[in-house]
Amino acid sequence: KPLYAKAQPGPAYNRVASAEAEAVAAFRNSRVPFDNLPTGVDSTPLRGEYSYRNQELMMKITRKGVNRYFFFIKGKMWKFYDEVPLKENGPLGKDFAEARKKYDDAFRVLGRNVDADFKDRNYNEVDWQDATTHLRVIDRNITVGIVYEERATLNQLASLRTNKAVDTDTVDPDIAALVRPPGAPSAPPPADTKGKNKKK
Repeated sequence: KPLYAKAQPGPAYNRVASAEAEAVAAFRNSRVPFDNLPTGVDSTPLRGEYSYRNQELMMKITRKGVNRYFFFIKGKMWKFYDEVPLKENGPLGKDFAEARKKYDDAFRVLGRNVDADFKDRNYNEVDWQDATTHLRVIDRNITVGIVYEERATLNQLASLRTNKAVDTDTVDPDIAALVRPPGAPSAPPPADTKGKNKKK
């Protein structure tokens, strides 16, 4: 709106309209559905913020050097995640300690430390919550992640994510049945059901 207000009718106004149309198209094209096939998002720090085959998707927009990711489940936006660079005189300071202090001071209460478990959580976090919102501040070294989650959806994620992730690090059951660990006893011989081995 400020750009439109400053633009004079004619070419200047048309340039603003064109830039707006491009931004809208880029946002629409950023849509990443988490269906059956893996996505490139799995190799980013956002891994763990979504699940597959549960009608989830993500969209992205960049403004003033900050990436904002919107997460949807079953058609509803329930979470957004900001990637904020840490730097001297930046909006959240030069390191994670400064970023955390800004939120501690703003809320007048110390956040809860949540350590990474490298399974469901890949980074150390600090969190706060009220009746409606769960806020996570994530330590990503040179970047801090700021995540706002709707608690009503968060509290029922288990029932919304009915399709669970497949553990790709386990051995296929059919293969495991064929492979005998070293030192394990051999399987007993098959039972003689026809009496061929009976002594006469």
